[in-house]
Amino acid sequence: MHPIQAFLHDIVEAGQVTGAAALVRQGGQEIFFGSAGLRDLTAGAPFSRDTVMRMFSMSKIVTAAAVLKLCEQNILAPETPVAAILPEYAHMNVLMPDGTLRPARTKLTIQHLLTMTSGIPYPDAAPAPISQMYEKQLAALGDMRACGTRDFVRAIAQCPLCFEPGETWLYGLSADVLGGIIVAVTGMELGAFLKKTFFAPLGMVDTGFSLSEAQTARAATLYHYVADGSFAPRAEALGYGLDNSRVEMGGAGLFSTLDDFMVFGEMLRQDGAGILSPASIQHMRQNQLTENQLSTFWDAPHGYGFGYLVRTLVDESKNGQYRERVGSFGWNGMAGTTLRIDPARELTVVFGTQRVPSGSGQLLPQLMQAVDAALTPAARR
Repeated sequence: MHPIQAFLHDIVEAGQVTGAAALVRQGGQEIFFGSAGLRDLTAGAPFSRDTVMRMFSMSKIVTAAAVLKLCEQNILAPETPVAAILPEYAHMNVLMPDGTLRPARTKLTIQHLLTMTSGIPYPDAAPAPISQMYEKQLAALGDMRACGTRDFVRAIAQCPLCFEPGETWLYGLSADVLGGIIVAVTGMELGAFLKKTFFAPLGMVDTGFSLSEAQTARAATLYHYVADGSFAPRAEALGYGLDNSRVEMGGAGLFSTLDDFMVFGEMLRQDGAGILSPASIQHMRQNQLTENQLSTFWDAPHGYGFGYLVRTLVDESKNGQYRERVGSFGWNGMAGTTLRIDPARELTVVFGTQRVPSGSGQLLPQLMQAVDAALTPAARR
């Protein structure tokens, strides 16, 4: 059995996922597609090539690309102060170790947002009292599925930062603020701008923040992986169901398929392929973090730095479990999806499953080892 197909078969048989699929291209040519298991346990529908998935944080890669496009057009720049676009960010406070708040001394910039060094957290990972302040602001928005991107970003601005901008790295809502910036400077809804800039030109017909009836029929059920090894359908508080009324967020919320995201990944691998400039791709996949900032980046022990909303491999000697080469970059989604681009080997990998928690720490090293095993000895290097 093909090594990648064996991996897919094994994780389904072991009860790690209900279904999964993988697509691999090398040198611009498809070298593997395979799937295993079911996208819906009740209906018995197979996890197929055209299965529509919630991409969750893989949306961040698209948002980063959109910001870089606006930088190419001289509408934005990494050093642009966020408050110059979103005035509500002009007077941010920072939570101090003793629990008090003080005004931020550093202006929040686009660079801070692109590198997750803004100090803006995810609410469920924020220390008290910031988490409670987020709860209050988000509750005031009412139905999170129906509020606009700018409304969501205004709510974020009312909450303190976890540290001075630039001090360290923290995974959070930075990309969502970038979504609000895109809306503010373009005058377009986020999904409309992404469609005009990327999805339409690249033929990504199954990618967006909402689904047609036909796409809904192909959508995978999102499952919660229970401790006993069983799966239960998961309802998402932020509207990541299949309804068509949700806040369009820069950090999450896109639906897509293996083929659509492969097209996007191949565009990035090919230095922008005329959609973005090679310089923009270089900035995206270049480590942007200082040593101090890297100290809190969870992938640093495996040799990765962090570019513009993507991990990027800087030290191959620490990276035995993934078998990637220096310069490889990409990101994952909360439900187990991943995009991995290895320019040195002209390799692009898209993997999809729909389980929370994702299990990526166990599944993705196995995936990349299977990919490596599937390559010819010459192609591995």
